[in-house]
Amino acid sequence: MVLAQGVSRGQWFASRFALASATTIALSGLLAAVFAWWWRPAADRSYGLFWYENTVLSGSGPRVVAAALFGLAAGTLLGLLARRVLAAMVSTLLVTGAMTLLLEWTHRARLLVRPHTYVSAGSTPKPPMGEKWSTGDYGLITATGRHEDVLNCPFPSGTQLKECMTAHGYVARFYQANPAGDYWTFQWTDTAVLGGLAAVLTVVTMLLLRRRV
Repeated sequence: MVLAQGVSRGQWFASRFALASATTIALSGLLAAVFAWWWRPAADRSYGLFWYENTVLSGSGPRVVAAALFGLAAGTLLGLLARRVLAAMVSTLLVTGAMTLLLEWTHRARLLVRPHTYVSAGSTPKPPMGEKWSTGDYGLITATGRHEDVLNCPFPSGTQLKECMTAHGYVARFYQANPAGDYWTFQWTDTAVLGGLAAVLTVVTMLLLRRRV
């Protein structure tokens, strides 16, 4: 059918893929907007979803649009390779699911977005956690700047903590966490990864299509 048209295979594919991409962007953008409308009134409240939960990081913002485009690009390439609708659908589901799990792992591991280190001098109270996303990494700092386990002085505050820190030569306490503002850093990082992969897969599809008869 493609060869019988008055346009090249590349032009035919570009026109069809552009229409599919525009539809995907519109629908996924609408879904992201609906989620934001539902989530924002209860964002980061004890009765709602916190900004760093997988549901929020994966289901809101520009990342949703990039993920949809990645799924479209992956499905198009897999359809070209498999030439079977059901096989392509199953493969696309597996690939997009694996990519989602991989990105969620990078969130938990802070692999792409590094946490901030918050320090309180001496035995003074630590800065409040608030809406930060803690890594679970906290402890004590020596005069040379080395970080050591909090269990070396397992006291939340008071005289015991002060005496223990003095005895061991600790000068401050620390904890690592991502502030709420990092929500957008996570969003744009995921968007760049998924969007870049979508572009690469689309180029590969076009190259393969040009070589096939």
